[in-house]
Amino acid sequence: MKKKKLIIHGGMHKTGSTALQDALLAHRELNQECGVLYPDTGLRHDYGVGSRHFYIRETLFNTHHKENNIWAKLYSESESKNCNVLVLSHENFLSPDKMDLSEINEVNKYFEVSFIVYIRDAISYYNTKYKEWVRRQAFAGESAEFVFEQLKYLDVEKMLTPWIGLCEKGNVFAIPFNRDKLENGSVVDDFSSVLSKKLGVNINLCKVTGEPSNRSYNNHQTLACLIRNQYFGGHAGLTINQRKAFAQYICELEPFLEDGLLLTKGVCVQLKSRSWHSDHFLKMKCNCVIEQPKISELNFCNTYSLPSIRDKLIKEMSMIFNQQPVFL
Repeated sequence: MKKKKLIIHGGMHKTGSTALQDALLAHRELNQECGVLYPDTGLRHDYGVGSRHFYIRETLFNTHHKENNIWAKLYSESESKNCNVLVLSHENFLSPDKMDLSEINEVNKYFEVSFIVYIRDAISYYNTKYKEWVRRQAFAGESAEFVFEQLKYLDVEKMLTPWIGLCEKGNVFAIPFNRDKLENGSVVDDFSSVLSKKLGVNINLCKVTGEPSNRSYNNHQTLACLIRNQYFGGHAGLTINQRKAFAQYICELEPFLEDGLLLTKGVCVQLKSRSWHSDHFLKMKCNCVIEQPKISELNFCNTYSLPSIRDKLIKEMSMIFNQQPVFL
């Protein structure tokens, strides 16, 4: 059995993964004709999040969502479609969770693996991820609590080392997520360029036009989601009619909060200090230089925590939900 080339895009969170997945899905048939497959095996379509290889990721990290014989199924699909190159994508392939050694052995039976991941500086990573977790994961805490819960994602060396062991030598590519330095300022174009220049794989991709699948929320919309989570049970605690009312409310919400980071200055100082080791590892092992911002040049959203603004949102949501708030 001849091994096939398996290219895994591993995220990280909030580095354009959804846009890349949309492009890979939209151009699937065209690329398949050229022998490059974005496979159905292990793929899950999550509305507003992306079409990502959720079940392959869960199998590799041995969660309760794992699927038996998924690597053999993946190989069989590529054979049936006459493709020798496969591309997988999930924003959490780079993870602090432990890989299953038996699954690693299975991967190596069928594939030669390359790994591509985009890395944000710690401050922007945690700020954007906090906003997403408040919006989609019903996180009900403040930004400092979120960073504390997610500190394990700062240890890039621990997360990336297993991939260095799994992949062919020199086939782990860690790339700074800096739009000024990405190909045409786009992860989609940059990923295509990396495949062509580094791996000799030509792929047809362009950013899908229209409304993005995972549009980011501004600070005011994020605060509204936080109030929903803290006082009204989050998305899961709402009725269907309340969810519709909230969706309309969010769309019409005027962004009167300041722009800027939702992380506090103290948290940013800590993150910058704690990320030094990972940044050094990336530079030495992957020639990946992460540019950390100067604390003095950061812009903070000082209105996010104002009681008067939060009280106004609580009253407005009580009216649209026809429900009294309960702190959860």
